[in-house]
Amino acid sequence: PAVVPLIVDEEPALHEPHGFLVGRLHRRVNGHEEAERSELPLMQRLTTFLAVCFLAVAQSPSLMACATCYGQSDSKLAEGMNWGILTLMVVVYGVLMGIAGFFGYIIYRSHRLSLAAEAQESAQETSESSADTTH
Repeated sequence: PAVVPLIVDEEPALHEPHGFLVGRLHRRVNGHEEAERSELPLMQRLTTFLAVCFLAVAQSPSLMACATCYGQSDSKLAEGMNWGILTLMVVVYGVLMGIAGFFGYIIYRSHRLSLAAEAQESAQETSESSADTTH
């Protein structure tokens, strides 16, 4: 199928608030996905900023560990933190076990209903076959 090119001004008009976006769409539709010169410094600045932030976090040992690693292990703060972690684990695992139990019950219930349906069908077939032999 033939592609009909969009005709849009490359320069955005002052009275059109979306002229730049439409021009970018026009360039992408026609296969020109090259970055503009005005976008390159922004991308370079963003990449440099993210790299500097990553290196700052990676070089700071106090940001990489919690108070349990650098604090006193027998202090009341560490004991409280350990109880908080234990409480959160109990709550989260309790909820997960409740969800797993619900689905386990659904599976058990469906298996029990299918066995009951099979027993009913076999009882019905035997009653029909015994009715056929008496006539």
